[in-house]
Amino acid sequence: MSLRWHKLPVEIVLFIVAHAAGSALADNVPWITQLSLVSRAIYDVVTPVLYATLIVTDTNGSLVRAVTKNPRLMACVRKVCIAAPWNSSPWQWYEVPSLDENGFAGVNEVIFLSNRSIPSFLRPSRLDMHNIPGLNIACFRLKGPLHLFPELTHVYLACPPMAVARIFGLPESLRQLPKLTHLAMDMSRESESLDPPSDTAFSERMGKMLSVILETTDGRLEVLALRVAGPMLARWDSVVRVVTGMHDRRLRVWRDDRTGNTTFLRVHDARIGRDVWTEAKQL
Repeated sequence: MSLRWHKLPVEIVLFIVAHAAGSALADNVPWITQLSLVSRAIYDVVTPVLYATLIVTDTNGSLVRAVTKNPRLMACVRKVCIAAPWNSSPWQWYEVPSLDENGFAGVNEVIFLSNRSIPSFLRPSRLDMHNIPGLNIACFRLKGPLHLFPELTHVYLACPPMAVARIFGLPESLRQLPKLTHLAMDMSRESESLDPPSDTAFSERMGKMLSVILETTDGRLEVLALRVAGPMLARWDSVVRVVTGMHDRRLRVWRDDRTGNTTFLRVHDARIGRDVWTEAKQL
């Protein structure tokens, strides 16, 4: 029997449309924009889905300019993913001083895929900079003053190299984040040391680092997540032994064994809402 849309409650039809829009966005199909033009009601449902994540690259300047200068569209933006090359400054295209900075008030998550400073008009509660080698929680305070971001609750950074177990400055950095409840570290790169640590040394240093984090946060940390990927998958058994041996329910691990272009995967994850918080589980 054919489906008679006109007999369905409006709420159900709009729910189906929103779900279809989300699926289309996840599959990167072009018809999502045409869907928004069907009617005003459909537009009002699809537009928040379409513009919830603003991807900034070095080739979509006109699109980002149009969105950032349109208060109605900016009201839909909840996440900004900056995928522009490190040596470009995407926001210079949009004459930031002339923008209404309140237009970015709804942005609660910022994802950086390259090394850059955080634009002053962004005040996220979630910050993802894990794709930047060497930028870990112990040195984050040196890259930018944490006191400018007192509302941070979720922070995702690179894991310090286990070859040296750098935890210098770690407690001080954590104390600058009074509202931090979720901390994640990316373990996708093996140490660059020519003499990588043995499994025993690796496990000892990792255990010490996790213990320092949990002790410093004095119980306010709800989740401490690890993403294990790339060359570090070879250390998976060691990671499992350390995490399970600590018997702490706050610890989560994501075994991410996907392959492919890293930037493409990160942008796709940003669009569909996949991240370490959705994927990391208790062992």
